[in-house]
Amino acid sequence: MYLQINQKIKVNKMNWKKILKENIEAIIIRTLKDEGGASGLEPLEKATGLSKKELKEKLSEMKKVSLHKNGDYILLEGLPKARGAFTDRD
Repeated sequence: MYLQINQKIKVNKMNWKKILKENIEAIIIRTLKDEGGASGLEPLEKATGLSKKELKEKLSEMKKVSLHKNGDYILLEGLPKARGAFTDRD
């Protein structure tokens, strides 16, 4: 009985983390759109409530966002394929 309850708690915890992750990504995307498609960290910190370190980790995981060589985070949705000015992934 205890094992079943413990397993359900673990599953619920995993689901909660997934929901939270998806919501944070949606907040970041919405904020970047509100900022015209690019933003520094400050507006994103305010919108998400994440620390700079947490936010940078999250942004580096997102495939729809890239770091520009001048330091802004760029929303890649709707941009052409060429990305020569970006510092991270291709």
